[in-house]
Amino acid sequence: MAIDQAILQRYGWRSFFLDATSDPAVACWFAANRYHTEPSGELIEDCWEDPVCIRRERAWYEPADGQGCLYVISRKALRARDLNAVDLLEITTREGQHRCVAQSAFMVGPLKGNLPDDCVATRIHAPSAVFAAYAARNPALTVDQLLPGPQTDPVLAALLSIPWVKLEHGGKDVGIDFFERGLPLPEYEVRSLRRTGPGSAFYRRFWLADSVAPGTRLATSRSS
Repeated sequence: MAIDQAILQRYGWRSFFLDATSDPAVACWFAANRYHTEPSGELIEDCWEDPVCIRRERAWYEPADGQGCLYVISRKALRARDLNAVDLLEITTREGQHRCVAQSAFMVGPLKGNLPDDCVATRIHAPSAVFAAYAARNPALTVDQLLPGPQTDPVLAALLSIPWVKLEHGGKDVGIDFFERGLPLPEYEVRSLRRTGPGSAFYRRFWLADSVAPGTRLATSRSS
């Protein structure tokens, strides 16, 4: 369960772990860029060509202004606090490259509240431009490299394959169903879906008795 939470945390799901990395250049890149997110909606067709509206969470990074900060964490102090530093590089896939490898990812925790102060060996404050310059020494550190899309990242592809869930709303039926991700994660590559294939499922909650015409008898069978 701890490893599952650590992986989900790396993909944007909340957990009791803290994101960390063993690569100082990766840490500098995130210190030099600011995270943004906003809801994104689109009218598409399912595999039966019926219209549906979908809602996703679009996310992106842009260069930050002002001061940045790096926290250097002591693994010895973590052990003294009975906290783990989970090396997510040990997770392997048969093909592609998942986000944990791209970010040299560690997950610290599980935490009950904030990270204890004595686990932070030092704090490095500097202008964001300084962190950006250090990260730029590695030209491979880009959004596409650090946050690979589902075509490259098999873990992300599996998480995004969870069925869409219908959004329930009160009032008069508008005739078009609205859906959101069954596991709502921030997406950095929000391409237009237009029409989903048979590999995408749209889950609707309903009573079977409400889906038949009035007066229709429902039969049940039982075997012994």
